[in-house]
Amino acid sequence: MIPTAPGGPCQDSQGAPSTPTVALEDQTVRVVYSFPHPLDRPGIAVTALNQVRGLAACGVEVTLFCTSVGEVELPDSVTVHQTMMVRGRRVPHRAVGVQRAYSYHDAVVARWLRRNPGAVDLVHAWPRGCLRTLQQAAALGIPGLRESPNPHTASVQRESARAVAHAGAPLGRGHSHSPDAAVLARERREYGAAAWILVPSDYAYQEFLNEGVAATSLLQHRYGCDLTRFPARSGPHAQDRPFTAAFVGRGDPTKGLHVGLTAWRRAAVPGGRFKIAGSIQEGYRARIADDLAADGVEEAGFVDDPSVLLREADVLILPSWTEGSALVVLEAQASGCIPLVSAASGATGDRGLDYVQHEVGDVDTLAEQIRELAQDAARRRELSARGTARRAELSWEAAARVLVQLYRDALAAQLPAPGRTDAPRGVRGRLALGARRRLRARFGIWVLYEARNKVLGMPGAIAGLLREDAEVRRLRHTTHVPPATVTTVMPTYRRPEALQRAVASALGQDWNDHTVIVVDDGGGLPDLPEDPRLVAVSLRSNTSRVSLVRNVGLRLARSPYVAFLDDDNEWRPQHLTVALEALEQGVDVVYTAVERARPDGRTHDVLSAPFDRRTLADASYVDTNSLVVRHGRGVRFSRLDRPRTMLPKEDWEFVWRLSRRHRTVHLPIPTVRYLMNPDSYYTTWGSGDELTAPDLGTTGVST
Repeated sequence: MIPTAPGGPCQDSQGAPSTPTVALEDQTVRVVYSFPHPLDRPGIAVTALNQVRGLAACGVEVTLFCTSVGEVELPDSVTVHQTMMVRGRRVPHRAVGVQRAYSYHDAVVARWLRRNPGAVDLVHAWPRGCLRTLQQAAALGIPGLRESPNPHTASVQRESARAVAHAGAPLGRGHSHSPDAAVLARERREYGAAAWILVPSDYAYQEFLNEGVAATSLLQHRYGCDLTRFPARSGPHAQDRPFTAAFVGRGDPTKGLHVGLTAWRRAAVPGGRFKIAGSIQEGYRARIADDLAADGVEEAGFVDDPSVLLREADVLILPSWTEGSALVVLEAQASGCIPLVSAASGATGDRGLDYVQHEVGDVDTLAEQIRELAQDAARRRELSARGTARRAELSWEAAARVLVQLYRDALAAQLPAPGRTDAPRGVRGRLALGARRRLRARFGIWVLYEARNKVLGMPGAIAGLLREDAEVRRLRHTTHVPPATVTTVMPTYRRPEALQRAVASALGQDWNDHTVIVVDDGGGLPDLPEDPRLVAVSLRSNTSRVSLVRNVGLRLARSPYVAFLDDDNEWRPQHLTVALEALEQGVDVVYTAVERARPDGRTHDVLSAPFDRRTLADASYVDTNSLVVRHGRGVRFSRLDRPRTMLPKEDWEFVWRLSRRHRTVHLPIPTVRYLMNPDSYYTTWGSGDELTAPDLGTTGVST
């Protein structure tokens, strides 16, 4: 939990003095606050604006960089730099390209830091336009905090894909949560460049942990509510008034409006009203058209003053698939409206007292919660009064006091640096940390890891090569591999039933001129089909090296193309046909989309990212099972001995090396069904429902 301590005066939004949780010492904290957007817009700009106001009210000396301020009012103590203003006129981001605008803002802030290193104690930066700023801060030994208004971007993209699958409707064009490997890679680099990542809720904190980010890299704070804009209701609703629910937000799959509407229909509240405020995405509207026409459902469209709706409503329904910390939940609490929210809403407070929670996508539980509250007026009054009684705790000023405490903790080096058990001490330690971050930003985390692996693992690689050579010599004398257009190499170890399914999917391909080589890593082979296209061999003993096993198969293959399938995964029948058609057009390396499945059969997500060598330097989004490549010199897997926990994995190194000189393309067609196997022999998966890949949330890890 966040530590608190008594301190000096700070004004809340009602004008009354309150006691901050941090002692403001004689030396004022000086913060560069970087926000690469206009400050007078809805959405995240509301959060940034209120954070700046709250920090100033708590005595922090804020130097604000934003692209423009607009008509909003800021305290006189805030020094403002507007990075996208020319002769008093705002330059829209789209005029130069949105990411270019972010990058320009980032460069301006980084340059200012370089020129004014003694004028700032700490940097607080927002996503998409902060990489150079954080790198510059690290180089100067200045703590850099990276705001994360959402959970880890990998989590956001994965959960949004699940929302789309559940809703049966796509996200709108250009949606910020759409799968985008370039965005994910950039944000991973921002995470790595920051001294700490600021997360606003328990849910966001846990999702970063699930993606492999160390707890020592995270600082949990919280958001707030503008109490002047969201006053409390004057008293309990009249007893004869119809039960009223509200939804406030964007109508798209990620907000779960379809879940709320279905639950509302199942609850069947007599005379009840469900008011929906916010625009609804057109493609999504067609999916929920019948539910929108249900009894009691009313569309309010865009609402200028949602506080009126929240005061009138008994409950707020927000079944989101992914949130950092939805401001509307705090606004509902302060208004006396009871939040009925998903576990991914990022709600703060005590479950069952400050909000009522259901699991993501759980329509039945939400329907029961609606029904129970509609029937229990006393319970509604109790929960409503709880929110209005703790309004002061929900304010932006209270949130700012928590943030200032974290600033001071960071400055005092009471919190360890990312990935370390102790903070770097003194200027030399900070400069060394900055140098590491600059190297990571320049070359990419996986490239640096692999360079280290090669230095440390060379003796083991030589031993592996000698063992591989011996196995290939032996098997070439005893095994006939028929020539074909394409050969599939399939490593296996003691998974007989899974292997039989994998072999069946390989032999069942639409492309018939095909050989399958099963290479057993010394565990023994089960009965396999009698098929002239199938060859099965066993190594003398277990090696525990999937790269060595695959290399044996590659060296036995007699074909211009090779593909790879692990023994617990399957292909759709068109996999080879789709890939070979691209290869015959002159491409050298092809990979398709991968549908990842949980052990219970549910789809976890779909890995589909266009190839970009720059993003590959920081991410692993190509899975071996989806690869079909032109066979030739250099087509082999790394011979380094890679324990389960070593990063990066063999598939990343293989594609990184081949793509240096060979044309690589992605086909966004899901032709691979990948089992996220907790009993995998070659890969360590995290325990629990999410089955997260180790360390940095790597995708495409071979099994």
